[in-house]
Amino acid sequence: MMYANLVDLEDFSAKLIELGVEVAPRADFEQVQQALSCWLQKASSEQLTAFDRANRELADNAEVLPQVAQLMARR
Repeated sequence: MMYANLVDLEDFSAKLIELGVEVAPRADFEQVQQALSCWLQKASSEQLTAFDRANRELADNAEVLPQVAQLMARR
């Protein structure tokens, strides 16, 4: 049996919270998208670099669900 490591919205939200994005627990796609958009507008270059690095780490270690990939591409 094959198991895939998937990055879902909950995983991505947890990573965003680590980066300082204010994401509510159990936020839906639109809520995460809104929180990320606000954060990206105010983020420093160091924060943006950390966001890019986190996205690469997630993508390199797991299959990213399409909805999450859409959020990752926001930058």
